[in-house]
Amino acid sequence: EDDIFKLNENKHLEINAGKVFKEKVKENHLEMKFIASHFLPLENKVIFFFTTDGRVDFRSLVKDLVASFKMRVELRQIGVRDESRFIGGMSPCGREFCCRSVTDKIDPVSIKMAKDEGMSLNSNRISGHCGRLLCCLSYEHKHYTELNKLIPPHGTKINYDGSLFKVM
Repeated sequence: EDDIFKLNENKHLEINAGKVFKEKVKENHLEMKFIASHFLPLENKVIFFFTTDGRVDFRSLVKDLVASFKMRVELRQIGVRDESRFIGGMSPCGREFCCRSVTDKIDPVSIKMAKDEGMSLNSNRISGHCGRLLCCLSYEHKHYTELNKLIPPHGTKINYDGSLFKVM
């Protein structure tokens, strides 16, 4: 019961911490986008996750946050894939983002994976919400490479049961 109470209390603290973080960023004239905050249950520490386009000197921000929360403060800059993973959402296929639901780590993704899968190389079709290549390409890749070894190449003509078929 104590753990559940602490968990719920931390969730409320995290919501308020986001508001304080945004205020302090504005006061310090920094270009940072707040993503999430996390209070560690067993430590007197809060972690803030943010994105930014470049490097940011946030030493004064950390001092302000420590003064506000009276605990250790850690800031972690994350990438756009991680941002989508934190926030969540629906992929073009209608399922929850793969980076959030299927995998626990983000593997590298390449255009070759989309080619091996036979996908259109239209950037709108192979890009996720984060603007990067779809995460699902990385964990589907092994399946498609094995499958491509088993099936005949496109254009192959096959005679089956007296009829001629063309692989498309």
